[in-house]
Amino acid sequence: MIQSLEKVLAYKNAQVLKACKKLYIYYDLSDAECQQIFEDLLRFLWLYATVEKRKIEEPNWDAPDISIAYSMLAIDQFWHTFIMNTQDYMDFCNDYLGQYVHHPIPVSKYFKNKKTLGEDKANELFIVEMATCVIEYLDGEVAWRWFDEYEKYLPENADELIAHHG
Repeated sequence: MIQSLEKVLAYKNAQVLKACKKLYIYYDLSDAECQQIFEDLLRFLWLYATVEKRKIEEPNWDAPDISIAYSMLAIDQFWHTFIMNTQDYMDFCNDYLGQYVHHPIPVSKYFKNKKTLGEDKANELFIVEMATCVIEYLDGEVAWRWFDEYEKYLPENADELIAHHG
């Protein structure tokens, strides 16, 4: 069972947060910035689980892909760190999301659109649909952070990292 967003956001893990701060090598993040990015990771994982549940309950729903957008690389880096704390991550997923959330998350709609509409249009649709979903389930402030503000955390070699991470 998926816990409420409030319960998910109440999850604390000082060890993972410390590792995130230490391992995010691109910027000297403050404790507040680390906490915000970690909470946004929790929001992202909750959103994914919530949308997946709705897709099962409403099989005809034209669900958006919920995945890491380019601007959200900081959240992705924190996710990697959380996953490396395997037992904590597995326990979190089971206790708060009712399922293990694999990385990377498949983006079947994006790949279908890319094949039929081209990469630029597929990217545009992915961002529009995901941002709309973030606003619906979370709020506009979260969408702004994920798709605008977090671009300040992109390293100079972000394209290489994403291509390698693929």
